[in-house]
Amino acid sequence: MNPKNFQASHNFTVTQNEQFLKITFKWFNAGSFFYLLFTSFWSIIMLAWYASGVLEFKHGILGILFFGIFAIINAGLIYFTFCSFFNTTVL
Repeated sequence: MNPKNFQASHNFTVTQNEQFLKITFKWFNAGSFFYLLFTSFWSIIMLAWYASGVLEFKHGILGILFFGIFAIINAGLIYFTFCSFFNTTVL
């Protein structure tokens, strides 16, 4: 059997050999640039919010807890944005 390559889309590839079937999926797509812009904007807002009052404890303990939730969301956005540019899944 000859090796076969099949490309279903620009980020999804199937390669077949006599011994194995390899499926490759690249996470990068056009939406990655939107995630980059949105994550940059979100991070700037978070830094401004943190610098404006959380460091000086103006908002009390609830302000810090509320900020913590959004800081976790920000970390997830940053992680997902980097993954969308660099990750490739191989099965």
